[in-house]
Amino acid sequence: MKNLKNFIKLSTLGDPPINQLTSSYYVAEKLGLAEQILAYKSFEEAIEALKQSHVDVALVAGAYPNIRNFIMDIDLTCTDSFIAQIPPLVFCSAHTVVPKKLKTLYLHPATLSLQDDVRKIVNYTDSVQTQATSAAACLAKDDLESGAICNQLAADYYNLKSHAILRSELRMPFVLFERAKLSS
Repeated sequence: MKNLKNFIKLSTLGDPPINQLTSSYYVAEKLGLAEQILAYKSFEEAIEALKQSHVDVALVAGAYPNIRNFIMDIDLTCTDSFIAQIPPLVFCSAHTVVPKKLKTLYLHPATLSLQDDVRKIVNYTDSVQTQATSAAACLAKDDLESGAICNQLAADYYNLKSHAILRSELRMPFVLFERAKLSS
């Protein structure tokens, strides 16, 4: 992996107060991208912190469907990108065995394409998008009529049973954004 610049303050997706459960926070911390990592409830909030000069750089996962909005934002510049392995993505629930049917599947928008994989395992009625995969796991821990797509860190933290590893060694692109320099 190339040497990435070390920043003072970096913003990314978190799930306060347990930020290290999101894949983007995990990657930023693992790679030591900044002296301080500030976590926000959405990538949009992380980008807004950058625009307000609260941080030097924002980190966004390439799988996030709305990343194109940041790429096309005239006030932002994509300054770097890299590939990093994230924790395995799993389908889990509070059940010890795979349930026959669920009412709700909780998931982050970046994992929408994994719904078909889950439908091969269990039928569910509705899907509900959350701000982070760890938020999906948190909701599923107390809802016996639900399951979640999340990373293994969140499943373990919330004591959920992983029924299937959906992506075991996913290498995801990440993009670093900085404020655009004003042209003279």
